[in-house]
Amino acid sequence: MPKHKGDFPNNYQAYSDQPPEFFNDHSFEDFYEWKVMNWLIPSSVSTIIRTTHTKTRKVKEYVYKTNYGSDRRIEKLLIKGDSEITVCSADYIHTLTPRPIK
Repeated sequence: MPKHKGDFPNNYQAYSDQPPEFFNDHSFEDFYEWKVMNWLIPSSVSTIIRTTHTKTRKVKEYVYKTNYGSDRRIEKLLIKGDSEITVCSADYIHTLTPRPIK
């Protein structure tokens, strides 16, 4: 059995000891615009694909450096048809939902 290396160090006490005036107030709208509407992907990443299995709700995430690899993964997922797919690049976010063929 591998030996546990311990938790990552944190600076909780240093932040806890600060007075409230040390921190800036932010409205929910500011936070939403900053974190939700302005996503950032490293330049080394082309596409991030997150899938949610429709029955088990299990989530998987795939990260690709090239569009070729992500395109092939999306094709496989669409053919399989059992997952909701969210595709994110530096330019867009799209969600693809499986629909039964009638």
